[in-house]
This record gives sequence, structure tokens and C-alpha cells, in this order.
Amino acid sequence: MVVLRLALLFLFELRLTRSVLVPNVSVEVAAGPRPAANWQPRSSLAVTYSEVLQPLVNISIGGQWLQLVYDSSSAYAVAFMKEYNACIPNNLSSCFSYKEAEKNGGLHVCIGNNDPKETCDFHSKGKFMCDKYLANVSNATCHSDGLVIDGLQYYQRGLEALDDVMMEVDLGERQIFSWSYVPIRLLQNFTPNFKGSNVSLDLFRGADGILGGSGPSLSCRNTTVWTVLMQKLNVSSFYLDFHPPKSSIFNDSLPSRIVFNEVDPKAAKMLWSQPKQTGDLINDAMHEMLIYKPKVCGVDLLYNASSNWLTILDTSGPCLSFPPFLFDRLRTHIPVDCPFKQGDMSQGRLCSPAQVDGQRVKLPSLSFQLEDSREPMPSSIDLAL
Repeated sequence: MVVLRLALLFLFELRLTRSVLVPNVSVEVAAGPRPAANWQPRSSLAVTYSEVLQPLVNISIGGQWLQLVYDSSSAYAVAFMKEYNACIPNNLSSCFSYKEAEKNGGLHVCIGNNDPKETCDFHSKGKFMCDKYLANVSNATCHSDGLVIDGLQYYQRGLEALDDVMMEVDLGERQIFSWSYVPIRLLQNFTPNFKGSNVSLDLFRGADGILGGSGPSLSCRNTTVWTVLMQKLNVSSFYLDFHPPKSSIFNDSLPSRIVFNEVDPKAAKMLWSQPKQTGDLINDAMHEMLIYKPKVCGVDLLYNASSNWLTILDTSGPCLSFPPFLFDRLRTHIPVDCPFKQGDMSQGRLCSPAQVDGQRVKLPSLSFQLEDSREPMPSSIDLAL
């Protein structure tokens, strides 16, 4: 499975439309520099970026406004707890305080956290119930879970709770929606599960948590913050209108946002993916598409393996991730230096363009199609590596 990290893709002027009801994805391919736009969608959610290019959205949990990483491949609304130094850096002023949330009166810690028979993952046969509560967070037993980003597993230790949630949505003017008793996860610990050399990117630096944007079937709870927002706005599709941050050399001075139920009328040509498979918890929840004929330097990376590969559209990390055999094939065709041997797992370490006479070599582009070859040939999408 290939994981396309949108923080990277949008640096090269790609935008994605995801239908909530119809299992396919469209990719907008910019045909050249986009002029300054004055398009004002009817409803959208503002997006900014962390210093490691993770998209951030503003959300209030327990009466505290937080910057959460928008993660399209997970389901939970996660807050890093200040009292356990879960934020990076651990003195981050905006980090979620469970003590402050308890004072505000909306935080309810699920009693099921202390029941070893209760598990909270999407493999559970029944949903995690939260209709009885503990006195406070300090009386709860944390449980372990994991989240894989850019090939590196992050170890999570946290607990399940309910709290008041607010989100600011642009409906022509700023409007704040609020809900009570919304499922959240409070993390005591969130660290890379890898003992060895340091990872290349300090992901989640400056972030206060995670806003999961996948389908609710990846959650052990009956609903998610993202699902509540989709229902409130009657969303049938959303448009990830992400642009490079102001600090980027690709900056086009356009705002980044998640747009609901419409697409920029001046958008470039839209290419639609083939319908994805459905019928199981993971595929139903993930934003996926099939890519065909992925090529570098004219070489088909899937030669003798398959004509297509299932791809996850993910926003939580800045990298383009490949399964081991595809990455090894890619590595043989591009001049890169990697801090690990061929055939080894990257474990969060990044390759960089090789140097010749002190200058970094320019890497070729990666191309792929959204449908199989036919006459006339379908359009090809090119991504600079």
C-alpha cells in the first residue's frame, strides 16, 4: 500500500475532493501558476501549518482552544495532556490541561478505562461504552494504542473521555458550533516506538493533539468529533484546498482550508479515481484510491507485480511513503543518500538527494494514472520528488 501524504502533495499544486457518500476521489491537476483567487466558499474550516508541515485546525476541548493536526487516516480527537508533558516541547503554553477541563465542568472520564475487559479499538465486537464516569483523570488507568505515520509507529498511552467541543467554521462569517459529551481521547504519552538513531522529523512539534478525519468505523466510540461536524453541516463531500505555507518558496498567498460540499469553480481539470473497494471497517473509513502505472524515469515500478496499487490519502505526515519492495525499486532509479541500508525499514528516517561536487542532484518526477492504460491514453499525474 502506498501512502500519499497530502502535506507534500499540495506543495506541488494538487487538491483532492473526497465524497463522503460515494467511494471515489478526484485529483485536481494545476496546469500552471494559479492566479490570486477571490473564491469564497459557503462553508469551510481554516487550516494552518506546523513547522514540520502538518496541517492544523483550531478546536476547543474542555474550554481550551487547541491546534490539532488534521489526520485524515485516523478517527479520534486526541488532546495531549500538559500535566504529563505530552506536548512537544513539553512547556508548550497551549497544551491541553485536564485540570482546567475539570474546573470547567464538561470533562467526564469513562469508568471503562479501569475495566481490563473493556478495550477501545475498532477490532472490538462492541462499542466502548461511556455512560458511567470516574471522579477525575487521576483515578483512571491509561491504555496503550499505536498510530503509524511515515512508516514509524507512535506509541500512545491515554484514556477515553467525554468533553465539551467547539469548532469555528467560516459560513461567510465566522460561526462557532458547540457540542457536549463528545468522545475524546486524552494522551499521557505519545512517542515514536523506535529505539535507535533519531527520526528525521520531530512530528507534532507545536501541536496540541490530533483531529481524526477518517470514517467513524475506525473508532471504538459511537461517534467522532469529525462525524459530528459532518452531520451538523450536512456534508456529502469535502475539498482539501491546501496551499503551501507562507514560509515556503512555493507560497501563492492563498489560504488553506477544508471546504464542504463544493469545489472551486475555477479549479483546473478534475481527474476522478476508480471506485474503491468497500465492505470492511478499514476500507470504508479510509480515503483511498487506486493508482496505475507509477513510473520514475519511464520505468514502471509495479512491473511484473500489478497494474495498480491501493493508495491511502493521508494528511498527518509530510512524506510520500511506499511499501518496502516499491521503495527499493524506486531507490534504484533515483540518486539519493539514505541513513539505512536497502531492504531495511526507514523507521522515520528520511533520504535526501545525493550530492555531486557539493551540489544536490535534482530528482526526477514520479508519474501515475488514475485508470488503467487504454486508447486514448488517460492523463498522467506528475509529482516532483
